[in-house]
Amino acid sequence: MCKKLTLIFIFTCTAWLASAQLVDVATGLDFPIDMALYGNDLYITENVSGELSKIDISQPMPIVNTELSGLSKIAGLYLDGDILYCTQLNSGIVSKIDLTQTPLMAEEVIDLQTEAIDLIIIGDEMFITTGSGGTIVKINITQANPTPTTVATGMDYPSGIINKSNVLYIAEFQGNRVSKVNLDAATPSPELVISGLNNPAGVTINGNFLYIAHTSNVSRIDINQTSPTLENVVTGLSDARLVTFDGLNMYIAESGSGKVSKLEIALPIFSTLPTVCSNAIPANLGGASPTGGTYSGLGVTDDGNGETFTFDPATAGGPGIYTITYTATNGSTATSTLEVVAPPIVSAPDDASISIDAGIIQFYDGTPAGGVYTGPGMLPGNMFDPMAAGLGMHTVTYTYTDANGCSGSDDAVATVIPSADNDCTGANNINNLLGGPVNTPQVSTLYDNTNYNSTGDPAIGYECFFENDGLQHTIWYSFAGDGNQYRIRSVECTATNYISEGDTQAAIYNGDCNSLTPVACTEDEDANLYNIDVTFVALPGVTYYMMVDGWNGKKGEFCLEVTNLGVSAAKEISTMGMKLYPNPTNGLVMFEGQTAQSVQVMDALGRTVHTQQTPAQQVDLSSLPGGMYTLLMDFGKEGLVSARVVKQ
Repeated sequence: MCKKLTLIFIFTCTAWLASAQLVDVATGLDFPIDMALYGNDLYITENVSGELSKIDISQPMPIVNTELSGLSKIAGLYLDGDILYCTQLNSGIVSKIDLTQTPLMAEEVIDLQTEAIDLIIIGDEMFITTGSGGTIVKINITQANPTPTTVATGMDYPSGIINKSNVLYIAEFQGNRVSKVNLDAATPSPELVISGLNNPAGVTINGNFLYIAHTSNVSRIDINQTSPTLENVVTGLSDARLVTFDGLNMYIAESGSGKVSKLEIALPIFSTLPTVCSNAIPANLGGASPTGGTYSGLGVTDDGNGETFTFDPATAGGPGIYTITYTATNGSTATSTLEVVAPPIVSAPDDASISIDAGIIQFYDGTPAGGVYTGPGMLPGNMFDPMAAGLGMHTVTYTYTDANGCSGSDDAVATVIPSADNDCTGANNINNLLGGPVNTPQVSTLYDNTNYNSTGDPAIGYECFFENDGLQHTIWYSFAGDGNQYRIRSVECTATNYISEGDTQAAIYNGDCNSLTPVACTEDEDANLYNIDVTFVALPGVTYYMMVDGWNGKKGEFCLEVTNLGVSAAKEISTMGMKLYPNPTNGLVMFEGQTAQSVQVMDALGRTVHTQQTPAQQVDLSSLPGGMYTLLMDFGKEGLVSARVVKQ
C-alpha cells in the first residue's frame, strides 16, 4: 500500500547561529514593542512616545520616519490588506489606519475601556488580548459599532497573540508561559503549550515553528510536536518584544535598547529528513530557506517548472540512505540524508466459509499482528458481520503499518454461505453479549427468521406462548452462564424489515440438545409491547439454549438486547466461614479447605475478564492488570460465594 508523504526541511538553531549575523536596522526608537511589514515598509510601534514609525527595509541604511503620533501607549499591530489595526494600551482604544491615504489617520474601531494589548484578525473577526482578567475578546470588524464578546479568560497578562489553523497561541507575560486556545472547541479555554519562559512578550509563526520573544532571547518550538522542546535562536538581546519575517530575514524589536535588529541568514541549512517507505509515491520536497533554490540527488525530480521537486524512493534505488543537496540561488549548497526503508511483508489467508447466521466474528490471522481489516462486512476491531456482508465471496484487505509509518497490505476472501435449517445443534453463540458492564445493554447484530423452520425443535418448554401457538420459524442461540442475572429482550435496532409489531416469543433451556430441560418461557413485554422480555440468573458452568420464534408465523428482522443486572444469588465469603489468601495478591489466590467447581472473575465494571471451569482450590490472576476484582465461586452444595480481591 502506498503512503503519500511530504518531506519538510527543518532548520536547526545551531546552524542558524553559525551562519547568521545580527545587525541593527533602526535605532533611537522609544520602546518599540510591535511591528508589521507592508511591502518593504516595516511599521514599528513606539510605545512610550505613542508614535507609529516606519523604515524601508530595502535600503541598506534605512531612515526612521514618524508616520503618526499622538496615540496613547500604542502596543499591538496587525495588517489586514491595506488596513493597519493598532491597540492603544492605556486608553483601551483599538484603531484602524488606511495605509493608502496621506497623511495617515487613526480611526477608532472600539473603546474597550480596559488595557488593549495585542490583536489578530481571522476573517471578519478581530481577537484582542486585554490585561483585565487575562481575557481574549472578539468583535466583528464589519459592524459599525461592534460589541465585544469574551472568547477565553484566566490568562496571566496575555501580551502577544497569533493564529495557526484556528488555534490562537498566546504569550502570557506574567505567567512566563505560552498557552493556546482552540477556537473550534465547544468551550474554548487556555491550554499550556510551554512554560519556563522569562516574560514572553510576543509570538510569531513561521512554517511549523512558533517564535517567542522573551527578555534577552528569541526562541522557538515546533507546534506539531506533542511535547515541544524550546530552542534558542538568538540570545543576548535587550528586552525582546516581537519577531517578524520578510522571507529571508528575521526582524526583532528590542525595547530595552530602543532598536530593531535583523538576523541575516547567509546559507541554506536543513537537518536529517524523515524516513520514507520504498513503496511510497513520489513525495514533495520543500521548506528550505532561502526559497527559490533547487534540490538534487538520486530519486529527485524537477517537476518541470524549476520551482518544485519530488523524491521517488523507487527511482532512487529502494532501501538505503541517500544524500539530498539543496542549492540556493547564490550557488551556496547544503546537504542532508534521507533513509528509505522496505515496507512490511503482510499476509492474510483466506477465511473458511462462514454461515450467514454465524453472528459477528473476529478476523485475527493477518500477519504481522496489529493490522486492520477493511472491506464488506468489516467492523471496528477486525470484526466481521456476515449478515451485513451478504451471501457470496467478499474481498477484504488486511493493512499493517510499522513503526516507520510504512504500510503493506494483502487481500483475503471471506465466503458467506446460507445457513442450514437452524436447530439446537446449530445455535448462534451469543457469549459476546454476556459479561458486559452492569446495567449497560449489549445489542446483537441483525437476525432474520424468514428462512428458518422448526425442524428438530422440542415439544415442551414453550407453554407460555399466546394461544398455545406452535413453532414455525425458530432461531436458536446458545450462551454460557456466569452467575450474573440477565435481562434478554428482542428489539428493533437497525432493522429495515422489522418483524411485524416486534411480536416474538422465546423459550430457554439447559442441558444438551438431545435432552433439553426448560428454564424460562417468555411472550410479550407488556400489554402494548409484544417483544420477548425475560430475566433470569445464568448459573456459572451451565450452557443455555434459547429458541426465538415469531408469533403466529410472523417473520422479519430483530436484534437481541442483553443486559447484565449484576451478580445474583451469591453469598459473601465472610458470611460462610471460608477464607481465601493472599489478599492483596500478585497473582495466585488460594481457597482454604474448599474446592470451587468453577470461578468467574469480574472487574470493577462488572465485566467478566477470566473464567475457570475446572474444579480447583486456587485461581491464577497473573494475567490481569492491577485493580479490584470480584470472584464468583461455585462451591457445589455450598452454592455461589463471592469475594473481593485486590490484584497488585
